[in-house]
Formats: sequence, structure tokens, C-alpha cells
Amino acid sequence: MKTALKPASQNDLAKHFGLSRARVRALVADGIVPAGADIDTARLTYLDWLRDEDRRSTKAAGESAVRMARARQIELRTARDQRELVPWQEATAYTQEIVGMLISRMQGLPAQVTRDPALRSKIENAIDAIRTDVADAVGQLEAQINDREDGEDANA
Repeated sequence: MKTALKPASQNDLAKHFGLSRARVRALVADGIVPAGADIDTARLTYLDWLRDEDRRSTKAAGESAVRMARARQIELRTARDQRELVPWQEATAYTQEIVGMLISRMQGLPAQVTRDPALRSKIENAIDAIRTDVADAVGQLEAQINDREDGEDANA
């Protein structure tokens, strides 16, 4: 005939597991260790919980994501504090203003250089080609940035 083992106290479990009484209380409250269990049952259920791969992998993945987010936050804060970080809209506005001024000045260049209509036309064509090349380059850069942002959104 099998005799029932006596329920272990939380003090006994704390000593046996090498944990604080508060931690044992939390394990019992969370249902990890059954309340009123004998020492052997409590030990086996606690060991099963510690070995549970799903719990460990989920916890590790969550901790890793939190660590990465904190590191990114610190990097951004440091860059901002060191004035290395410029808001995208601000950088775009400055660039558009400078390029617009440059194109405006270049438009008047043929008249400043010559009165010869044929030479003027040649210079205007060269300026138009430069403007087209700049517009194409800007379009490619915007597409790359949009692709990057789409990739970041998909990863989020």
C-alpha cells in the first residue's frame, strides 16, 4: 500500500530549490508548482517547467527583440545628441532648395555666356541634359528609399 507523501511547505521548497520564498510563492501563484504538492512532485513539475523548450525559446526570442530595440533606441538617441541625425523631410527640403537654386542659375547661364543663338541653344541643351540626369538620379534614390522603407515595414 502506497502512503501519501506530506505536502511540502513553501519554506521547504525554497530551501530544496535554492530559491527565495517570494520566488516559490510566485511559482505557486502562477501554477508552475502545484500548491500543496509533496517535495518530489513539486521538484518534478518545476524541472519540467525549466526544461520546457517552448517557454525557453519564446522567452529568448522576446528578450532578443527587446535587446535589439533598446540598442537601436540608444543608437538613435546618441546620433541625435551628437547632431548626426537629420530628419528625412528636413534633408529633402534642403536638397530641393539647393538643387532648385542651382537649376535656376543654370537657366540664365546661356544668356550670360553668349549672344550667338546657335551656341546658346547648345548650352541650353547641355543644361537640359544635366537636369534630366539629375531628375533620373533623384527618382532612383527615391525608389531605393521606398524599397527600404517597405522592407522595414514588412519586418516590423
